[in-house]
Amino acid sequence: MYSSAEDGLALPLLQQSRVGQRRASLAPLFLVAFINTSSRISASTPALCLLFQDVAAAEGLDLAATAVAFGRLVALRGLVELAATPALARWSDCSGRKLALCLCCMSCCLECVFLASSRSLLVLSLVHVAGGLLASHNAIEGSCILDACPNDEARAQAFEQLFVALGAALVLGPAVGGELSFAVSRGAPFVASAVLSCGSLVLACRMPEYLPTARRRAKMGGGVLETLRAFRHLLRRDRRLSWYLSAFSLSGAGISAFLSVRILWARHYFGWDGREIGRMLACYGMTVVAAQFLLLPLLLWRMQGREHLVAQICLLVHCAGFAAYSLAPSAAWVYAALLLGTAGNCSVPVLQGLCSRCVADEEHALLSRVASMLSTASQVAGALIGSGLFAASLRGCVSQHALLAFTAACFVLATACVARARRAETWAL
Repeated sequence: MYSSAEDGLALPLLQQSRVGQRRASLAPLFLVAFINTSSRISASTPALCLLFQDVAAAEGLDLAATAVAFGRLVALRGLVELAATPALARWSDCSGRKLALCLCCMSCCLECVFLASSRSLLVLSLVHVAGGLLASHNAIEGSCILDACPNDEARAQAFEQLFVALGAALVLGPAVGGELSFAVSRGAPFVASAVLSCGSLVLACRMPEYLPTARRRAKMGGGVLETLRAFRHLLRRDRRLSWYLSAFSLSGAGISAFLSVRILWARHYFGWDGREIGRMLACYGMTVVAAQFLLLPLLLWRMQGREHLVAQICLLVHCAGFAAYSLAPSAAWVYAALLLGTAGNCSVPVLQGLCSRCVADEEHALLSRVASMLSTASQVAGALIGSGLFAASLRGCVSQHALLAFTAACFVLATACVARARRAETWAL
């Protein structure tokens, strides 16, 4: 799934261009975002896990050991991104967005080339972890929009166009990766992704620079510790923020616990191959797009002023969806649960909106950076816990539904946190 435009980025420079200066077209940016995101997703979902499982089996690992190893790989990649993404963001404030975006495209291309030829778990893992050093997850594209657009209305329209491009990639990427992995070879998705990344690199080199030299920072901003110190003051000022962020982190940990091993889970319980898994993940992408563009605006319009209730409903829908997975007797049931749980995909943007209400406008960038760090940290924890529970269930140490039960419990606790934040708001009044 894609990150929000400001996740992990240092504060973009939002000073307006001088009067009469012509605004650069954002069309090349949207094209680069679509191609590069399609490349990254088709190489990672489900192709990476399928390749990892085959290589692990060749080295003598059983499914339980493979699940633990892959969960650790996902967690380690997340830790690298947690450390590297803020530094990349601050560096782009000094050197410009175009150069940073070109480096990200080149990094994705090289990672895919090495993954396509990897036949060792050690090499595969090192390559994938190293790729996290320049994985911006479309955050740089978001900063380009903030730099180029002169007002909030123009930015909102541009972000909507960006999300359309990312949504299309979210649907096409898994389908293409799964089909190539099944019909051609395990390395084919990485070769195709390398070609796409190379194309996005060429386009990125030719696109305009959205952050002129005159508006760049002379020095890189403060580090993580300074960000956390500033954020501590926000938590002390509004008690609701800590509860909303707790709900945000719990939901992230829950979904990451399942996503880290969902491909292994689907292959083990339903015997799906790469093609079937790719189609299922493409269907999931369609539900995410439908939730963001159709269902979420409708829910917010119908329940205006009761956004906390929208968040609770969406979290409970997620909980019910994972409970339904544990009862699924066939693949058709999984698809039915996936479609019926579409509303659950609205929970993250609603929680982000509730968090933003607890801070002033000038503090939104700080909140975004810390939320990005919390999101990555919760994903790391979720991947480790989820892979461990799945492995333990395969070994008979816990119930076969332990993974799904943990995921559902995370959403129940997140719902309770939202209720607690609402109670704190009532007491404050």
